[in-house]
Amino acid sequence: MVKTSKNQQKINVSNNLQAVLEKEGIKQTEMSKESGVSGSTINKLANNRLIVTKTTQNRLIIAINKIRNKTYSLDDVFPSNRSTRPKDMRN
Repeated sequence: MVKTSKNQQKINVSNNLQAVLEKEGIKQTEMSKESGVSGSTINKLANNRLIVTKTTQNRLIIAINKIRNKTYSLDDVFPSNRSTRPKDMRN
């Protein structure tokens, strides 16, 4: 783990953000507007090219759940077990 200048832990994880956005029909621009996270950050994160803070992860989960009135958890989108799809999308 890497620490930011604000002493927040950053976590380098593979994530399911792109799969969830596609499943829910949410555009990255819509996520950016709702979450307050830049479109560039969301794009990099969706393509697993970014180290993210827990704060950013939480903002994105809240936005997804608000946009689609869902109850995705942090583990569904940012799984600690590094699975490649959310639980409800697995075979």
